[in-house]
Amino acid sequence: MRLEDSIKDFYRFLCDPIFNYKSDQPESYRNITIMFLLLFVFEMVVASVAFSFMEIDDGAHKMTEMLDQFAMWQIFILAVIIAPLFEEIFFRGYLRWPALFLGLVIGCLSALSIYYHVEGRLSVISSGILILFNIIAFAYFISSEQAFQKLVKFFKQYFGIIFYGSVVLFAFIHIFNFNEIQAWYLVPLMVLPQFILALFLGYVRVRNDLWASIYVHAFNNMIPMALLFLVPEGAI
Repeated sequence: MRLEDSIKDFYRFLCDPIFNYKSDQPESYRNITIMFLLLFVFEMVVASVAFSFMEIDDGAHKMTEMLDQFAMWQIFILAVIIAPLFEEIFFRGYLRWPALFLGLVIGCLSALSIYYHVEGRLSVISSGILILFNIIAFAYFISSEQAFQKLVKFFKQYFGIIFYGSVVLFAFIHIFNFNEIQAWYLVPLMVLPQFILALFLGYVRVRNDLWASIYVHAFNNMIPMALLFLVPEGAI
């Protein structure tokens, strides 16, 4: 497929996200790489414009703390290998695996019940009953073909909401990259680059597979890491 066709295809998908969209016709890694680089430049322009409206000092980002606490090779492994792998599984793995989506929802509900128990808002028995109910519900949907097909039907019917929900969640979770937030109305601007990236990562995950989105995510994190390696020691 020509690069122009791939770009148009990406746009069509964003207008109407479809479960398993052309998954039998995966994008070439060449087109994925070129499209990502174009998008990365666009991200940087958007970030520069967005951040020009805010006063963020050099120490506001957690990367500054990490540079003081860890060696560069440790940060590299975390940012380029570990983070892309786990974040893609959590935020986009389920975009073609409805069972994983259900598992994440049930896992989050179980974690929430444990949290409320620790906070003293739920008794041990109540928390245990909720967790047991979640486990039984998950087992039912997985073991029952009819129930699983209903899950898949629901997933396909509301895939657009699920897709853009994953994009928004991925973007806003990155607000924790900042040590302080001047005003909450600035949050959308602060995470706008991650929102744009998540759109492409989601498309690549659905169009190709999870490894393709991990590749793009790792590439995205590797570029600033490579620039940090080029900066003379003590200049950061």
